[in-house]
Amino acid sequence: MKLQITERIYAQLVAELDAYTDADAYVSDMALPSIWGDEEGNPDIPAERIAALQRYWEIANMPVRETAKAAGLSFRRLAMRFGIPQRTITNWTLPETSSNYHLCPLYTKLMMAECLGLLPFEIV
Repeated sequence: MKLQITERIYAQLVAELDAYTDADAYVSDMALPSIWGDEEGNPDIPAERIAALQRYWEIANMPVRETAKAAGLSFRRLAMRFGIPQRTITNWTLPETSSNYHLCPLYTKLMMAECLGLLPFEIV
């Protein structure tokens, strides 16, 4: 079961990803009632929200190799699915010390994850 969220909440979750290097801090801050429109003064944060935010952090920080694996795809099939040159996919999976290494843009990783059904959210 995916957690239903609005486009506004999702946009805020995406916008804040680059500002955090620690998963626990991200999850803690993004679970705040003020973001979700919860009743003020209610200290209870739903467990499914925490779990979904933790999973979202993992997916957003997942190497492309793991994204392909999570979707049950080879690099070749991942490249074909999204029309990405296979060489680009390969460059995204090289060690960072390689001269051909390139970081996969966050927006690309998130779009792939959403299209592959990996995101823990349903955007309504």
